[in-house]
This record gives sequence, C-alpha cells and structure tokens, in this order.
Amino acid sequence: MHRRCATSFALVFIALTLPAQLRAQAPGGWMPSSRSIRAEYYAEVLNHVNAIAADWAIAWSNDNVDDLMELYADNAVVIPEEGASLRTREEIRSYFEEYVKTTGHVESFMLDFDASGEIAMVYGNWHARMTSGPDAGQEVRGPMVTVYLQQGRTRLIRSQMFRRGG
Repeated sequence: MHRRCATSFALVFIALTLPAQLRAQAPGGWMPSSRSIRAEYYAEVLNHVNAIAADWAIAWSNDNVDDLMELYADNAVVIPEEGASLRTREEIRSYFEEYVKTTGHVESFMLDFDASGEIAMVYGNWHARMTSGPDAGQEVRGPMVTVYLQQGRTRLIRSQMFRRGG
C-alpha cells in the first residue's frame, strides 16, 4: 500500500512539474480544436491576401507595372473585362502597361473568401475612375475573382478575372 501511494505521488509530481508543452502531448492532454486550427489558418491566409491586395491597389493606382507584376505567379492567368485570357507574363505585362494608364485610383472590396491548402480565393468588387480613353471621367466597377497560390512563405496571384457591371 505504501509503495502504491509513493508511486502515485511520484506520477502526480512529475505531471505537475512537466512543462506545458509536454503535458499537452500526454494522452488526455489539452489539444487545440479543429475549429481553432482552421480559424488560425484562415486568419494567417487572410492577412497575406489583404497585404497583397493593398500592394496591388497601390501599384495599379501609381501605374507601377513592375511592382504589379511582382505580385503575379510565373504561370498566372488574367482575364480582363474584355474577356480574352492573358496566359503569359508578356501578355499580362503588355495589358497592364496600357490599361493602368487609363485608370486612376483603383479599389477592391472582398465579399467572399475561402482557403484550402496552398490555394486561397477572393470574390469581390472593384471600381476605378477612368482618367483617359473613351471612358475618361467615368467610374467603372464590377465583380472580380482572384486566386492566390502559396509559393514558399508568400502568396502570389495565380489567376484573376475582372468584369464590368453586375
């Protein structure tokens, strides 16, 4: 009986003096819920996506095509409002070099977000005031979808689609 009490006391003493990290790994120890893990993942991805969206708006509004292109993956696809898919970096750069000159400040607003693994998707609206061309002085707007791909510790725009109206 005395030996069993001493053994029990020793086990309780060890359990109480173990660092929290080791106690959490013990059977029956505290484990984060799948909801809290998912919420933390979403928050991290959303922070990255918001930072990229802010950099994108700044680069676009300042007609800085070089900074804009740094936000796109090498295999990015852009579908502008006119509808023709731009599938190479050269096509995307050429489009941006012409189009950013006709727009002033551009803003985008997130309406929906989802993420899974290396992919994140944002659906939202965009709007800009045209500064030149046939729509000069008009405000244009529409829906936009952007897919972000994780590459290393960052995310880049993998695909993006803009539409006017709607």
